[in-house]
Amino acid sequence: MSPVFGWGVYGLNLARHGLREGRALGCLCACDTGVLTQEGEAPAQVLATGQAWLAGQPEGEDLCRDDLVVLHALGNDLKPAALAAHQALVWGRRTYGVVFCEDSRITAAGRQRAARYDGLIAGSHWAGDVLRRAGLGRVPVRVVLQGVDGARFRPEARGGMFKGRFAVFSGGKLEYRKGQDKVLQGFARFHRRHPEALLVTAWQSPWAAALAQTFQGREGYAPPVLRANGLVDVQGWAAQFGLPPAAVLDLGIIPNAYMPLVLREVDAALFANRCEGGTNLVAMEAMACGLPVVLSANSGHLDILGAGHCYPLRRQGAMPGALAAGLEGWGESDADDIAAALEEIYRDRATAAMRGAAAARFMAGLDWRRSVAELLGIVENRAS
Repeated sequence: MSPVFGWGVYGLNLARHGLREGRALGCLCACDTGVLTQEGEAPAQVLATGQAWLAGQPEGEDLCRDDLVVLHALGNDLKPAALAAHQALVWGRRTYGVVFCEDSRITAAGRQRAARYDGLIAGSHWAGDVLRRAGLGRVPVRVVLQGVDGARFRPEARGGMFKGRFAVFSGGKLEYRKGQDKVLQGFARFHRRHPEALLVTAWQSPWAAALAQTFQGREGYAPPVLRANGLVDVQGWAAQFGLPPAAVLDLGIIPNAYMPLVLREVDAALFANRCEGGTNLVAMEAMACGLPVVLSANSGHLDILGAGHCYPLRRQGAMPGALAAGLEGWGESDADDIAAALEEIYRDRATAAMRGAAAARFMAGLDWRRSVAELLGIVENRAS
């Protein structure tokens, strides 16, 4: 559980809504409790329960608890995204994998891992299709989309933080998969016509050093470098794309609870992601706030895409060597398309406002309460 990255926000909302539904929940993963202090009582309660379940367990040994139903967070090739606090895996009477994957390849080792689960729950229909095509035998695959906290993320009046600027938000941890290079390419072209435009970025993450290297060897630019504080020099990297420092605002690492304060102040949001194994939680939150959102039409984004409530980037180039590289379903957005979408929002604010309002209505049907109830319904129907 954490308010500063996607898996963590998923865990927080599972804790909140699971407890509200009267379930006994425990988090078995190690968490940074310092960042959870503003997230209410649910995280502390769920952490304490998990610690009690693991009390006295030897370090590094897998544990079987026949009195529990367990969820594992799984990533690419169905590898566990997190270990329990005692540095091993906990298996229950029934154990399910919640899967957010971007690599379209499932190896023989991945299929062996899948065979240990009573079911797999994918975070998007695209990821579900990846799993179903992988030949996992009798392991059932279901899809449960993420949710949005409608109490936090909703249309609000602007306070004038970026008065006189046309502010475009872009969020998600900085890595090649999330396409921040395409964001900079497209925004730079838009900025040349509108020098008052401001790119507001929430790209920082606890894994900045490793993820910055995913841009290594890309044609036309060098990977971003880190500042002395260990965070990415976003303005320095943007300069390679022709953007002056005054055109980019780096927000740093922002807890989820504070994101609505930023989103309500901007004019648009832009997500040129090459792939999303889920539905892009940050994009969903921007849409829930009533923003006109420019969204790449590929992978998990397809679950939240719609011409009536966003600005789809339909022209998606195939990735070189997609099949061999595990990039089937990925897409390369076009910089001119990005600039054109921003221009459309800039010039027709009335239509942009209507699409933003439609996005908020669409997201009202994708709240965390629905998502968690659907998830619990799947695992409890098999656990009787």
